[in-house]
Amino acid sequence: MPHLYFGFTIGDWVGIVTIIGAVLGGLGVLAHWLIGYAETTLIQPLKYELRQTAQSIGKLTEASEIKHVGFENRLDDHDRRLDRHSVRLKNVEKEVFKHEN
Repeated sequence: MPHLYFGFTIGDWVGIVTIIGAVLGGLGVLAHWLIGYAETTLIQPLKYELRQTAQSIGKLTEASEIKHVGFENRLDDHDRRLDRHSVRLKNVEKEVFKHEN
């Protein structure tokens, strides 16, 4: 009479372990292949597009910085002109009030 462990002989256990090992090994190979396929068909193109987008954003940032500096310079010029105009207006007001008195 053969020895039974949980209702199976040692030979049965060897067969069960072999089948489970083969199934798990096959699933591992399948998972490895799927991950590799996803890497080459999905992730690599996305990485490329993200790189391109980052470069475009960098160029836009540089261009906007240049425009911003230009606008600041123009505002400074306008501020100086406004200051000169306000000084002129004060001088004109003084002359007008001087002639009225």
